[in-house]
Amino acid sequence: MFSMFQKLLGLKSREEVMPPFILEKPVVKKSVGETKRGVYEQIAGLLYGDGIFSSYSGYDTYPRLKKSLQRINEAIEANKENLVSNERELKALKEKVLEYKDERNLTFMTYDICKLISRNRYEDPSILSNMTIRRIMNYWYGFY
Repeated sequence: MFSMFQKLLGLKSREEVMPPFILEKPVVKKSVGETKRGVYEQIAGLLYGDGIFSSYSGYDTYPRLKKSLQRINEAIEANKENLVSNERELKALKEKVLEYKDERNLTFMTYDICKLISRNRYEDPSILSNMTIRRIMNYWYGFY
């Protein structure tokens, strides 16, 4: 009987008025720590892929390391929103990424890492790799 009154008055049923619900799966955002671990592994892959630790000669290592550092800078730039927890840190990270695109700063960074590698050339390659990656992430990009 109620539906008959609705039809007479021109009212629509509740099903016609309510739009259908679309349930979307929530986007799972990685935590800052998980993202840092992923970037750490990505940096290690880049350094090993370019054979940075295979030669102990600074002349041989320098050009390969410089190319690797450019790609590491790109990888950090691609993940910068997920690597930091607040806007102040994001702004500082964006400035550092832009700063290391400059040839002079990249050369200085490459020289510093080469010096670290040459000073510790008798260490185990895995220890030397960890030291190098920590130096890049902590000293140059400020991830603690």
